[in-house]
Amino acid sequence: MRIDRVRVKNFRNLADVDLHLQPGAVIVGENRAGKTNLLEAIRLVLDPALSSLDRYLDRGDFWDGLSDGSDDWDPMAAGEVIEISVDIVEFDDDAVALAALGEVLVADWPMRARLTYRFAPQDTGTDDVAGSVKYRWVIFGGGDENRTVPNDLRGYLALVFLHALRNVEADLNNWRRSPLRTLLEAAANAVDENDLGVVRTAMDAANEQINSLEEIKKVGTNISDRILEIVGDTQALMTELAVAPDDPLRLIRKYPRHWVGGVAQGADALPRQCFANAASRGADAGFTDHRIVWVLSTTKWSARGSQGRCAEADPRARSDKEGPRRRLPAPD
Repeated sequence: MRIDRVRVKNFRNLADVDLHLQPGAVIVGENRAGKTNLLEAIRLVLDPALSSLDRYLDRGDFWDGLSDGSDDWDPMAAGEVIEISVDIVEFDDDAVALAALGEVLVADWPMRARLTYRFAPQDTGTDDVAGSVKYRWVIFGGGDENRTVPNDLRGYLALVFLHALRNVEADLNNWRRSPLRTLLEAAANAVDENDLGVVRTAMDAANEQINSLEEIKKVGTNISDRILEIVGDTQALMTELAVAPDDPLRLIRKYPRHWVGGVAQGADALPRQCFANAASRGADAGFTDHRIVWVLSTTKWSARGSQGRCAEADPRARSDKEGPRRRLPAPD
């Protein structure tokens, strides 16, 4: 199962894009060509991490080329529409995915499903005063706007968005952002409690050995004495130094930084590849009840040596102004 085609109209600096994707596609292009905007367009259709409010756009999200040239021109007052569609193929051998996407097919053989996001004026049944047009967003399937995609169907569509990987080591070290978090938490939960007790005992012994060193003792004593001078007997705390926490689960959280240390000596792309690999495996572990999982990344990888097809973003599609006015939030 894969994304086969993406069409975007009037979204930021993407005026009218119709992109056919091959498996393992990589989007490359110069700065401000629209790479990030393309991924964020896909997120509007598929990303379960976006709330209803996140999917509600504003006038700054419309393509600048729609303007009539006047300073106060408003695309929403003019009734312009943003539309993004994603075609999904190669799911006919998956019974669950077939059941989920069966109502949004646009072709029976080979099977092709289509999901579309549209941000357009809302029909209120009245003639609104100019400049007060009400907008709404909707996600529908099969090319029929009346066939809205319910939440239970969208629950089968899991997408992981990786923010721009400008500092991979820092992201791996950050427990909340690290793609290793899902994998390590699952592994820790699977460890037998007796085995965790063995680790706890070993860490206690290691900490005792460290604290028995004379110089380490002096450091701890000096810190305790200084705290006593500052806050007095009532509030003072005794200081104990440790090489690592004796709680095995807390210790597991330290793993990402050591893991990074093993790959950081290689090429710049290596930790990035490890990051994406871990994120992909984490997605598999975190979405075991979903049958459709995509991982999107805005990393600035070099396309050289890539196994995927490269679809180059056309710089001519961009407007004179920078494309993204605001960023859609990345999942935690």
